[in-house]
Amino acid sequence: MIAWFARNHVAANLLMLAVMTAGAWTLYQDKIPLEVFQDMPSRYISVNVPYPASSPEETEETIVLKIEEAIQQVGGIKHVNSTAGSSGGSVFIEVNEDDDPRRVMEDVKIRVDAISNFPALAEKPIIQLDDSFHSVITVILSADMAERDLKRLGEQTRDELASLPGISHADITGIRNEEIAIEISEDQLRKLESISRSIRENAIDMPAGVVQTEAGDVSLRTRGRAYTGDDYARVPLVIRADGSKVTLGEIAKIIDGFTENPLVTRLNGRRCVMISVMREGKQNAITIGERVKAYIDEMNKKLPGGVHLD
Repeated sequence: MIAWFARNHVAANLLMLAVMTAGAWTLYQDKIPLEVFQDMPSRYISVNVPYPASSPEETEETIVLKIEEAIQQVGGIKHVNSTAGSSGGSVFIEVNEDDDPRRVMEDVKIRVDAISNFPALAEKPIIQLDDSFHSVITVILSADMAERDLKRLGEQTRDELASLPGISHADITGIRNEEIAIEISEDQLRKLESISRSIRENAIDMPAGVVQTEAGDVSLRTRGRAYTGDDYARVPLVIRADGSKVTLGEIAKIIDGFTENPLVTRLNGRRCVMISVMREGKQNAITIGERVKAYIDEMNKKLPGGVHLD
């Protein structure tokens, strides 16, 4: 072949031009995605069941073990790893390399949806294939402000980045999770042993059935989920015959703050949060990076003093 092209240099030049033209057209049409790392499909399936105000032991017995038993007969599962906590249970499934993860996920969903004896307060299972996003670039928001204010500003920045054209997802890290702590003295606990049950029963949204009318079905639902410390302070613990009541805020110290786990994130000595920008599928990593950098340059002109994006 080399000898033939040496004698027919015109054909060699034409072939070279054809290859260059095809390559340029392919790049122009975005036929070849530009990636940070090779796009490897995930083989992990997660099953999450939120169960607020429960104990890890209760979550394990009433949720995690039931899911593990239900998916035992699903083919293609290589390994199962489960966790149980005070806010719900999670089951992580690794799929065999020779099996289709999406087919396995459909089988898992059918089995989990068939479980009818989850606790009444447990929320609907969330089943997903963990292969959607790949990190492209990280934006750091630094400022000399309170932790809660910095988190709110970071969440706003995350939402603005995720709304940029061609960007599917952005995730905030480097900040502690918010937590509401309820501290009750030992004497009060002795007097009111049902405090935990009262919180569970009065700080949730509950369905109340369906009313059939001529215009259609009307769903009834009581909305009582507590989101802030003030919401929990209004939870009734004792309701007397005369209508008066004792609320949680009257006997407990309620701290609306962050988890106690220490987490220090700093940039040049200033408190900061990190926003990881992701790409999905065939989205172009270089294009995403350029749009994020343009957003940073524009926002740094508008942000107040002491706040900076890098």
